[in-house]
Amino acid sequence: MRLLRLLPGLPLAVGVMVLLWPWSGLDWRNALVAVETFKDFPFDGKVLFEGAVVPAADVPGVYLPLLLGLTLPEVMLTGLGLIPTLTSVTVAVLIGKRTSAQQAQLDAQAKEHAEALARIEKRLDQISESDKAEG
Repeated sequence: MRLLRLLPGLPLAVGVMVLLWPWSGLDWRNALVAVETFKDFPFDGKVLFEGAVVPAADVPGVYLPLLLGLTLPEVMLTGLGLIPTLTSVTVAVLIGKRTSAQQAQLDAQAKEHAEALARIEKRLDQISESDKAEG
């Protein structure tokens, strides 16, 4: 259901894709054909990793973070580091938003709990007073 919130941005995303990749706009299936082709794209390239020539398909998981760390400027690395923080803050804000109906329901529940607590405290005071009177 949360993915449905992204639907209004879909036309903008498709528009940017067609603007930057015109072939994808010639036929609606072209993007799907490209994904299928890229998935099985034959590539037997070799990369230099830690002084050894390694097939690109066999590089270890640290290859990409190490490559980015060694080649990107510090400003870009800082920006990449901020992405998880900004994403988590944005998600927390979106999750924390409540509709007025939800807030009203929470306020009503809080009021009921406060009233119940007041009744319990009153009853405890009565019990305490009766214990003092008997003792």
